[in-house]
Formats: sequence, structure tokens, C-alpha cells
Amino acid sequence: MNKYVMTIVGLVVGAFIMVQAHSFQSLSDVLVGRDSHTNVFQEIQILIQTNKGLEQEIADLQSNLEQLSSRASALQAIEGEIAKYRKLTGQSPISGSGLELSISENIGTIWLVDLVNELFASGAEAVSVNDIRFTNYTNGFDTLPQGQILFNGTILKTPLLIKAIGNSGILLSILEQPKGMIDKLYEHNKSIKITTSKKELIEMTKVI
Repeated sequence: MNKYVMTIVGLVVGAFIMVQAHSFQSLSDVLVGRDSHTNVFQEIQILIQTNKGLEQEIADLQSNLEQLSSRASALQAIEGEIAKYRKLTGQSPISGSGLELSISENIGTIWLVDLVNELFASGAEAVSVNDIRFTNYTNGFDTLPQGQILFNGTILKTPLLIKAIGNSGILLSILEQPKGMIDKLYEHNKSIKITTSKKELIEMTKVI
């Protein structure tokens, strides 16, 4: 994108130099070609008009440069949205700092849905369960007759490992707040064990 903007600037500046050179050449022809009978007042008027013409050319070139710069900014914003969409849909890998949770027992589909939703609502950019990444195309949680949880065609085994890329401090503080998700999970299952760990780097591969 920087190369694109620099190319635009170079073209505009080059055009300005050409216009400026052409205008001064025209003025030079007038002044050099005059004889002793030429009206000096007329030459001054030509000079004034030429200067006004150059000012207008400069204004036009500046306006064109601003428009091209705005286009470059718009393209950059669009590219950012495309990159964001590719991450949400799993079309590109994603990595960053974040939070890991290990849950010793099966907590049921309802609680998993609430936990994942809580992570996304708290600012997580990406979430995975047992290394299966959530995307717009991921199938939801299903409960099998034996009580097992089926996620995206895979039966989840315990301990459940939930990873979330995002601000680990914010994510953890929201989960651990009084009456938050972790408190609710302990109330639901007294024997459950939950461990949390802040990670400097969590990597998730692309899905599609």
C-alpha cells in the first residue's frame, strides 16, 4: 500500500513539474521575443495571468492528490476488512497472545455454548475447543445418547482444552468475576477442576 501511494505521489509531482515548465516556457517566449515597441504593461498582465494559471494548476494537482490518497486509505481499510473476514471464516491462520482453559470433565453443550459466547463477547478474536477452531462454518455442539459432546463431527474428549486469542487479562477477569462463568461452572459441578493459563502465543491453523 505504501508503494502504491508513493507511485501516485510521484505521478502527481511529475505532472506538476511538466505543467510548471510548460507555463514558464510560454512566458519566456513572450518576453524574449518582444521588440522595443512591446507594451510593458501587457507583459505584466501576461505574467499575472500565467501566475494565476500556475496557482490553479497547483490547486488542481493538490485536489487530485488528496482524492488519490483518500482512495488509497479506502483500499487499505477494505483490505483490513477482508483480512478480518478471512480470519473469522477460517480462511487464514491466526496467532497471538491469549488464554487457555482446561476443564477436567464434560460440562454439557449448554455450558460450552455459554462459555464460548462469553469469550467472544469479551473480545476474543478466535476460539477453539480441543484444537477445533470456531468459524462461521463450524457446526455447533450436539449431545450424543451416551452424553458425549459432538463438535463439528468430532467427539470431544476430556479434559476439554479451550483456547482464546485476545487480551488474556480482560478475558480472564471476566471469566473469574463473581458470579461469572467459572463460578457458575463450579456451582453446576462441584467436582470439576478448571485451570487457566495466560499464553504469549496461541496459534490456530486455517480451516478452509
